[in-house]
Formats: sequence, C-alpha cells, structure tokens
Amino acid sequence: MSSAPRDPRAPCARRALPGWLQALRGRLEPVRETLADKDEFAVNRRFIAGDNYGYNIAVNLAGGGFFTGYLLRLGADDSFLGLVTMATLLGNSLQFLSPLLLNRFPRRKPILLAARAVFLLITVVLIGAAQYAPVPHAAQLSFILAASFVANAVAALIQPGVLVWHIRSIPETMRVRYYSFINLSVNVLMYVAILIGSAAVDAFKAAGSELLGLTVLRVAAVVFGVLDLLAMARIKEYPEPSAPSGFKALLAPFRSPRYLGTVAVTCVWSFGANLTGPYFTAYLLGDVGIAYTVFNLVAAGGVVVMLLVTPAWTRRIERMDLLAAFRLCLALYSVHYFAISLTTKATLWLYPLISVYAYVMVTGMAIVMANMPFRHMPEEDRTTSIAFYAGVNAFAALLGVLAGREFVRRTENVAYLVAGVHVGNRQMVLWVAGGSMLFASLLLALCASRRRKPPTAATVGDIASTNP
Repeated sequence: MSSAPRDPRAPCARRALPGWLQALRGRLEPVRETLADKDEFAVNRRFIAGDNYGYNIAVNLAGGGFFTGYLLRLGADDSFLGLVTMATLLGNSLQFLSPLLLNRFPRRKPILLAARAVFLLITVVLIGAAQYAPVPHAAQLSFILAASFVANAVAALIQPGVLVWHIRSIPETMRVRYYSFINLSVNVLMYVAILIGSAAVDAFKAAGSELLGLTVLRVAAVVFGVLDLLAMARIKEYPEPSAPSGFKALLAPFRSPRYLGTVAVTCVWSFGANLTGPYFTAYLLGDVGIAYTVFNLVAAGGVVVMLLVTPAWTRRIERMDLLAAFRLCLALYSVHYFAISLTTKATLWLYPLISVYAYVMVTGMAIVMANMPFRHMPEEDRTTSIAFYAGVNAFAALLGVLAGREFVRRTENVAYLVAGVHVGNRQMVLWVAGGSMLFASLLLALCASRRRKPPTAATVGDIASTNP
C-alpha cells in the first residue's frame, strides 16, 4: 500500500541537532542575547561588555608582570614589592565602607564614573609618569606606593555599586550564561593584548630601552581606559530601592551567622593565594630572566585550558556540595606550589608544565568562588553584603601578603638544595602557601566529617532544607 503523496508546500520536519551542536548553540546564546537583541537591557549589556573589555585591558597593560618589571627597573627590592601589594590590598579592603557612601545617593552613576576616571588616571598615567620626576628613585617609589593605595581605595569604594548597577540589566535567568560569556571573552581579548604588549616590551628590552617599552604600553592603556569610560557612560542607570545609611548599614551581614561562615571559609583561599605576593614573578623576571613574551604566553595558555576544562568542572561541581568542592579544589591546587618552586634556568620546562596543571585546578576554584558570595547571602541590602564579602576577603589577602613578606624578609639568606635544585626564599614562600592551603583543606574536611551524622526519619527533611 503506497503512502499518500507529500504536499510540497508543507514545511520539512526538522532533524534533531547533534548533542555537541546543541551544546555549542547553548554556549553561543549569550552572544545573541547581547549582540543581536534590541531591547533596552540588551543595549545595556553591550555597553557592560565594552566596559569590561576596556577596563581589563587597560589595567593589565599597566599592571601584572609589566608593573612588577617597571618597579624592578626603578630599583625596587623584595621588601618594596611586598609593600606595594599590601597597599593595594589595604585599599581594596575598604570595600566594606562602600555603603556609607553609595547608600546616600539615589543616583550613583556620576559618582561611579568620576571614581573610575580617577582610578585610571592614577593607575595608568600618574604611576607611569613617576619615572620622569626629577627626584631620586626612592622618592619615585614612595609616590608609587602612596598612589597605589589611593587608587585602589577609590576603586574599592565604588566596586559594589558598579556590580549592582550592572546586575539590573542582566536578568537572573541568563546571568550565569552572560557572565560565562563575558569572563571568557575578556580573558581572550585581554591576553591577546598582553601578548602583543609582551612582544613589544621584549623588543624594547633587547634594544636596552625596557622602561620606554613599558611606557608605550601605558599609552595604549590610556586609549583602552577612555573606551572603558565611554562605554560605562552609555549604560543606563535604574533607581535603587532605599537602603539603610550610616553605620547601621554595615551591620546587616552580622545578622546572618551562616553568611558569616561562608565569608570565613573563602578567606582561607584569599589568605593562602596571596602569601606568594609578587616574589615568584620577580624571581622569574629577575633571577631566571624569563622573557615577558614567554611569561605571558604561559598565562595566556590558561584561557585555552579554561575553555577545555570548564564544562567538566561545571558538571562536577553541580553534583557536589559547594563547600566540598571548595575543599577539593583547594587541596588539588595547593600541590602545584611545591612542584613549580623548583623552576630555575636549567629547569625552565617545569614552569609551563606545572602551570597547565595549576590552570586546570584554578578553573574549578574560580567556578566555586564565583558562587560563594551568594551562598546564604541575606536578601536585604545586597550592596552591603557584597561590600562586606569583598572587604573581608581583601583584608584576608592583606594578611596573607603580610605573612609572605615577613617570611621572605626573615629568610633572606636561607637556601636549600632540593633534588639538585637551588631553592631560595622566593621559591620557599611557595611551600608556605601550598602547605597552608593543604592544611586548611584537611582541617575543613575533618570539621565536615565530625558534623556529619547518619540521617534519621526525624532529620531527613531538615537536611534537605538546609542543603546549600
């Protein structure tokens, strides 16, 4: 029996897309929602993306390894590098005071724009111009130290407000996808800029003009800073609900013991990750003599690693308790410190190899840490909660830098021979960081095992309701 003839005007049945193509389509959805949609929020999201791109490229061309190299060329030693890192983190720790300023204003956009402009002016222009001041290098470095604190204090006071301003245009239903797209694209564009800048600085360095090359990068950073401000000015501001002002506003997080516990746990990471300070970077650039291009090429490889392992980490973490995932990532990441500390001129191959392992593990930690600020966060006045979380973690990071600086200072003339490799204090500080993270992860695991008890008929509902 023959089937009825098909009407040629009837639409063809669509075949189901392969699984990998569906996954790719899902990953590209935030691109369409950001670049193709024409509603007001989508337009805002385009400018938010531009703000992120301009800001991150400007800050990284003037900071990171380039900033460390700049300070070394001006005669900075390990002690001063530690002081600059401390000044930066001390300024960042003032985020908890942000509600005292921002909650007084129904319209925050002019303040946020002005503060961002001041931050970029100090960080990119004034610090870069310090080398031309007709004063001794010691005075130049003192100015840079003070400027680093002021710039980061200004940025800290507005950062929670910027985040809340942006979040108004990013619905919760697409927030995870959008920020995944932004983080990935920011890293790609940022490292393209860094690699181009590294090649330029290496060329100037080969000609004996490293400082001039670093100055050229700062000129490029000015251009991206202007683009950042232009994009930021185009983001529409929406009215914020009234929130408590004065010192009463700072007490909101203390009414939630569970949120305080989350903040305390994340401080373990902030402390340990900052113990190393800038010392190992200074060791690689100074003692080992690694080229800026090689140094930043390894860092750029982290973007490729992130692309490859993020889906696997996401699936793994979604099936785990968030604190258990934190402990796992902390323990796995700590291991790389011990191996990478053995990097020398003769064992330079270790650096990219161990860095790949580190990027795999830090990708998982980044996913965990992106979710931790919202774990048990009080519903009222989220600006204050975000400011408190960031401020306390910045203070923990400052304590880590202080501990690392004191260790480096006290072990200045201490060295060991490990597996035929000469290990000095700039490498041994990595052992301290790795050991502290490993110890903390084991301690958190022990605490979790002691709190765990077999569920009973009376407690199953409680356990389900309190599961994070």
